[in-house]
Amino acid sequence: MPMVVPFDQCVARRADGILRFPLKEHLEAVAVDCGSANGTAEEQLAFLAGLLHDAAKCHVQWQKYILGQLQKGPAHAPLGAALFAFFADKLISLRSESRSEKEWLRDTALEWTRAIYNHHGKLDDLDVLPPWEMCSCTGELEKLLQGCDTKGLFLFISSYFPELHANEKQFCDWLESFSETWERRVKFGRYSVLQKKVRHQSDREDFSTLALRLPKVASQLVCADRFHAGNFKRSYLDAGEAGKAISSLESACRERAANALKNGANPALVDSRQRVQKKALERYRENADSTFFTLLLPTGYGKTLTSLRVALEACLSGRCQRVIYVAPYLSILSQSALEIKQATSLDVFQHHHLSLAELADDEDVDVLDTWQAPLLATTFNQFFRALFPYRAQECLRTEALARAFIIIDEPQIVDTGVWNVFLRALAASSNYWKWQVVFATATLPPVRVGLGQNAVALAPSQVEWGNRFALDYASQPLTAGEVADNVCRLFKRDNSIAVVLNTIADAAQVYRLLKESNNIQHLHCLTGMMLSGHKTEIICSIQEELKAGMPTVAVCTQILEAGVDLSFRTVLRALPVFPSIAQVAGRVNRHGEGKRATVTVFPFVRENGVDVRRYVYRNATARHQTDRLLQERPHIREEDMGRVLNIYFQRCWQENKNEACLAKFEQAAHGRWSELGGLQPFDSGRQREEIFVPWENIQLSPSMQQLLEEFAPNGPEQLLSCYLNRDFLKSLDFLQRKRFMALFRQYTVSVPRKTAMQVAERINSWLWRLSNVEEYSKETGMAYLLESEPDPACTII
Repeated sequence: MPMVVPFDQCVARRADGILRFPLKEHLEAVAVDCGSANGTAEEQLAFLAGLLHDAAKCHVQWQKYILGQLQKGPAHAPLGAALFAFFADKLISLRSESRSEKEWLRDTALEWTRAIYNHHGKLDDLDVLPPWEMCSCTGELEKLLQGCDTKGLFLFISSYFPELHANEKQFCDWLESFSETWERRVKFGRYSVLQKKVRHQSDREDFSTLALRLPKVASQLVCADRFHAGNFKRSYLDAGEAGKAISSLESACRERAANALKNGANPALVDSRQRVQKKALERYRENADSTFFTLLLPTGYGKTLTSLRVALEACLSGRCQRVIYVAPYLSILSQSALEIKQATSLDVFQHHHLSLAELADDEDVDVLDTWQAPLLATTFNQFFRALFPYRAQECLRTEALARAFIIIDEPQIVDTGVWNVFLRALAASSNYWKWQVVFATATLPPVRVGLGQNAVALAPSQVEWGNRFALDYASQPLTAGEVADNVCRLFKRDNSIAVVLNTIADAAQVYRLLKESNNIQHLHCLTGMMLSGHKTEIICSIQEELKAGMPTVAVCTQILEAGVDLSFRTVLRALPVFPSIAQVAGRVNRHGEGKRATVTVFPFVRENGVDVRRYVYRNATARHQTDRLLQERPHIREEDMGRVLNIYFQRCWQENKNEACLAKFEQAAHGRWSELGGLQPFDSGRQREEIFVPWENIQLSPSMQQLLEEFAPNGPEQLLSCYLNRDFLKSLDFLQRKRFMALFRQYTVSVPRKTAMQVAERINSWLWRLSNVEEYSKETGMAYLLESEPDPACTII
């Protein structure tokens, strides 16, 4: 075999039957998707990046690896990045007409070079050393080049850019001297370019758009690369589908209203919900060119469906092409997704768990990570990964944000310390991605500082909180035993009670104590450590029992606070922060079907005196202002809740405006992407692991049951075997694989690592398997396993 493989004969990946995948074809496809050879100078740079990102795969050892003759090929990204930097330098010298344009293009080339180097790994900070020198010396790169058909490769480049004729010697000479040039551009050129750019802005201190250049170019490259390699298809919600979904949604809303009245709901409240949705739609149509909206409504006024109706209107008009629903927690996502599916008759693809593609340097891509679905539901954590990617693979979902209508449900749950950073990123990227965003909540923190603008209010200003509940604060701390005793006492008077604790461990303990009392027939436990279908089954059981007037008690975590349409007479809530109190209050007398209900808030302590609240609600300002308000106002009626919430947020922002965090954008603009990369919406505490639970009794939706019969008719064990069979996964087309992964995730539960190590065996880098299926309880899932956990920080919401 010759020392090199002729460039025209190189392949990008292993053949699939008679199908071959020429490297040249892959590079051309990625280049066209990234930019244009005949476009602007910036578009030509993007095109060049596509041509060279995988060019080093023409190395003879890479070709052997692809053909299965070697276990591993040499790293191709370092040489690809160096080749791009070399040809980019030549192109910029020929294309730029002014000194300032040349400086800007050279600085942009730094970002493309980083993107190519990192396109299968972590997005690194900009260093004074060229990225290829971070892992090898110049001599090693030159040696690597000897295994490539450089003549064929360079002719390939000149076929698109005839003026970029070069040879191997010229490249090697350039490589020897470029380190100093790179260092100079990083140390001095970047500063000069940024200063000139911000000087032309209305806000000279705003570096946010410049800070987000790296993920933008990385998204262009990664999407073009993975979509062509995986033969993925882009999918959108067109006007016709949106119109059908609107008809289905309006019919569902009418049916809900009729059922609510039939079940004793307050007619005035039902009528108000309908008027609010109509007014919100009118306000959107009047401001359809705006980017940011708010939907501020009291709990129980149908924020999710009203937001969805507006989102579908945006797609009907052609302003948007996809709906993305973002929920705060994994534990409520499945319930909200089910509600949206039932209302619209559209498939709702959920993306929440970790995937192989997010953890491994691998060509194999989790198709759900592309977010290519007309209607997608995801969590805050996953949405933050799209805005602030840590790995290049996470940029894959960013393209799906283009012209998306994004519903941010309960945004107040985002930590105040990152709230303004989150808003600023949304605002800074809005011109490029052309998205629209609605913040749907009853309790919205200030947005003006972060967004740099006001959001359009969709809800009528005259909507007032009703008279459905009263809040009482009991300052005396209670233990699990005392909470259980109180429930038993109250149960004699009120036949529907919800107990909301701050951690899964505490919920499991209170549930056990109530079960041991034998006083409550219809007793339920609801936490995040349950399979999705199991949670849905329990929620449906609670709904049926409440509807029938059966005495019912539900012990749960914050899962009850959002996305769950349940209505109790009494709620006992372990002391959280004030927005959570307002949210849980929406779960009593939700439809105004009875007299004023009661929400009692109390400090909760464990038997050893430990208050776990600070491990869950980590923001000291939020805790302090909550305590202050409740001490001043131990009794609050719903009519006063809106005013009290405003006081809470004003005081929080007076105590800590959280504007210093915006300095992260300036640091990221100068090259320190680690200031933003991997940013999380809230401190999630200890690391979690995903456990596959082959539980036969799971209640699947009809569509998921149909998929199970299609992919694994013998049950979940067969499903796991199919997942672990790479040949099976590769045999699925794009849509089939999306559906398979959606089904697979119905059988996974997120648990603390310590728990996983006790009851499961590791399968791969992200997935474990429950060793004994009997360890999964039909009553509490896996929540009971945390009851004896001594570490109070070991909690999942």
